[in-house]
Amino acid sequence: MSEYERNVDLSTVNQLEDCEEVNAIVIKRLEMRDRLDLVHIRLGLPTLPSAGMVADWEEVLAKEEQLIHQEHGIDHYAANSQTEMDSDVDDEQMPRRHARAATGEVMMNSYFRILRHAEDAPMDAVDLPLATLVQAANQDAFTKWCSLYRKRFKIPATKRRAQPADIRTWLIAQPMALRHLFAFLPYPEREAKDWKLEQLEA
Repeated sequence: MSEYERNVDLSTVNQLEDCEEVNAIVIKRLEMRDRLDLVHIRLGLPTLPSAGMVADWEEVLAKEEQLIHQEHGIDHYAANSQTEMDSDVDDEQMPRRHARAATGEVMMNSYFRILRHAEDAPMDAVDLPLATLVQAANQDAFTKWCSLYRKRFKIPATKRRAQPADIRTWLIAQPMALRHLFAFLPYPEREAKDWKLEQLEA
């Protein structure tokens, strides 16, 4: 290991850059588990849980079955087979945030760069896979939010691949539902970035 590789501050290295210089540092400085997470983030894939999994496998399999049905467009079955989260809870209670698809320091560094993206500051190509993953995670969470809370908030009918933008006018007129949605989304900052100030002031 060279002197530079040994002493360089990893926070100053764009670890998503898949090049010989960066990989030489990553291989020598990161633990194997961190390298695995880095590979997933570079490819735009969800990172794997690092803790051992203790679960009720019957419940896990039932949830997987629900997700498969939902993915094939059987929304009514998928919605009815999930726990009715709003049956005995107060309307003011915030939901548990939908799980994030990726975690870790490298992911967060890339996420902050994605949030800083603007028309006059093109997104770095190495951040595109994660940007796509973040967008997909928010869309998936929005679909689940509509399914779980449609009855409580009287959410308008939405298509299977709907996005918050499709009911944005309604959301702006329903601050409680809007607040609830942003508490549920795994990446609310990314969703907020798409909301124009003039839309909120209209």
